[in-house]
Amino acid sequence: MTSLLVGDQEESLFLLHEQPPAILQQSESLDGIKSIQHLLSASSSLTSTTLPNQQQQQLHRFATSSHDIIPPPVRFSTNQKRHSTTNEIDSFVRQFERRLDEHRLHSQKEYDRKIQQMIDTKNNEVDTLKHRYESKLRELEETNRQLEIQSGQIQEENKRLKIEIEHGKQQNRLDQKSTQQHLKESESDAERKIHELKTLHENEKQEMKRSHSRIYQDLLDETNQRLKKMENEYKFQQTTNQSTIEEMEKRLVDLRSNIEHLQQVKQKLDEDKIQLIKNNEKLQLQVQDLINKQRHIDRDHVDKNQRYENELKSVRVRCESSIDLLKKENDIIKTKSTKTIDDLEKKLLTITEQFHTIEKLYEKKFREQQEIYQRNLKQCENEYENKIQLLKEENHEQLENELKRQKDQIQINLENHIQEIHDKSQENEQHLIKKFKIEYEQLLKQNEELLRENFNKEIDEIKRKYEHNLERKDEKMKNELQDINKLSVEIKLKHENEKQQLINEYDEFIRKLEKQNAQKTDENEKRIEIIVSKTQEQLRTIENEFEIRHQKQQSIINDQQKIIEKIEGEKNHAKILYDKQNRILNEQYSYEKNDMKSQFDFYIKKFDKDFNALKSKNDQLERKIVSLTEQHKREMMECRLTHEKNIKDLVSNDVQLDLENTIYSLKQQVVYLQQRIALLQKELEQYIQVYGHRPTSHS
Repeated sequence: MTSLLVGDQEESLFLLHEQPPAILQQSESLDGIKSIQHLLSASSSLTSTTLPNQQQQQLHRFATSSHDIIPPPVRFSTNQKRHSTTNEIDSFVRQFERRLDEHRLHSQKEYDRKIQQMIDTKNNEVDTLKHRYESKLRELEETNRQLEIQSGQIQEENKRLKIEIEHGKQQNRLDQKSTQQHLKESESDAERKIHELKTLHENEKQEMKRSHSRIYQDLLDETNQRLKKMENEYKFQQTTNQSTIEEMEKRLVDLRSNIEHLQQVKQKLDEDKIQLIKNNEKLQLQVQDLINKQRHIDRDHVDKNQRYENELKSVRVRCESSIDLLKKENDIIKTKSTKTIDDLEKKLLTITEQFHTIEKLYEKKFREQQEIYQRNLKQCENEYENKIQLLKEENHEQLENELKRQKDQIQINLENHIQEIHDKSQENEQHLIKKFKIEYEQLLKQNEELLRENFNKEIDEIKRKYEHNLERKDEKMKNELQDINKLSVEIKLKHENEKQQLINEYDEFIRKLEKQNAQKTDENEKRIEIIVSKTQEQLRTIENEFEIRHQKQQSIINDQQKIIEKIEGEKNHAKILYDKQNRILNEQYSYEKNDMKSQFDFYIKKFDKDFNALKSKNDQLERKIVSLTEQHKREMMECRLTHEKNIKDLVSNDVQLDLENTIYSLKQQVVYLQQRIALLQKELEQYIQVYGHRPTSHS
């Protein structure tokens, strides 16, 4: 680097302050310029094809410095000076040629033509100088021919290398295009197959959804029909209950009318009692007279009263015992009814438990089938995901989200429908059980209340009748104290008859109550049996329907499993074919890739060898330039002084203009070469983008 910097500094001094030596004044000619330009064209062809960017920039610096050298004007001198300076001219020309060979400046044939035209025009003016320097020019032409031959060989080699490289690039591009097309075709085939499988899968899913929707619609219709039937039955039971309630109300109205009639009778009896009291007051006076007589009679009367009271007590005990028996029977009926209700509840619980167990079994089977189906789906999805990840990584997430969304929706819909059916069935069962319980309790309460009211009313009526009879008897006894002995037998008979009548009436009343209670219990038992039979029939129908549906769903699931197995077989077959095709393509691609790599390595090795050879030559030339610059510095200083003294007299205005034109043309060549270097840099960048690395340099 120090040598290059020193060379740049010396060249800048040469451009600014120095001029060519006096040797050029005697020996420089346009023929020499021609030979120089041939050398420049040869060097440009070599450097444009082989040198990298950094070395081209360094050469460009030296080339600009060499092109900017102001050529000396042609000057006529004497023969004596000519002989003395021939050696100096030869040495300077050789040094200059070496310098031009070292740098190998970039030039082209178009500029050679222009310079050749200018040289032809100038040769007409400088014919005299050509005759003098023919001998020297012949030697220079021989050297130039050799250099041109070498440059032509180098150019041919460079062209051949370029053609080979371009041919290799074209082959690589064609191979890449063919591989890309093959990959695209395989991807399109795989996508088409995947799309067909997806469409089949989606169609199957839609059919499944439709079948499930139909099944659920059938279930809803059947449940609605059953609810309608239950509502009709409930309405019928309500009508029957209302009819019974109306009958009971009618009975209550009759009882109220009887009570009013009894109250009227009581009022009449009260009036009679008042009259009797008045009569009794009148008769008391008579009674006082008869007291003495009555004492004897009182004893008998007390005895009779005691007997009568004992009989009354016995009757009361019997009535109470009968009442207790009725109560016990009522309690027994209640216990039986509670037992029957408990048995019915237990049966309903067992039925509900069986129903729940059936539902659980069905749910378990359905879950197992869902799990199997989900496993198969997961396997299919995993396999398709592996394929899709290899083919399309971008669309994978969208497809996966759509599949998951569809699965979640199906699962949610199934769970919601099952829960709704289960909840509806439970609600209907609970509602029916509650209704039956409430109705049965209401009927029992109504019956008990009616029985109690009727029983209490009848007992009150009996008591009232009994009291009324006692009062009558007392009045009769008071009025007919005289005829007690006569009428005692009649009173006993009447009392016995009345007692028997009361007992008979009471027995008949109890029998009626027992019959009514038995009828009601029979009716309730019949209703309960009918309800139980209906519930059992409904449960049997539900079980049969569930079994039929379960069989249908199992058949559907088996069909789906068969379809899935077919799809899996097709998928495995397609996978095997795809794997075979992929293996064949990979083998072809690897083989072609290895061929391309071997060819590419071969061409790169050749290119590196040529590049290293040129690089070594360039290094040698740079070393020579560094040594020559030091030698030329002194010579240029000496030539400067002589050139300044003689340039005004020797060079004409036309020659100066021609030289300036040549300098301008050389500068344009330099600009063109800079543009060419930029284009070569772009090509190198494209090469790096295509192959991913620069051409390696083997040291």
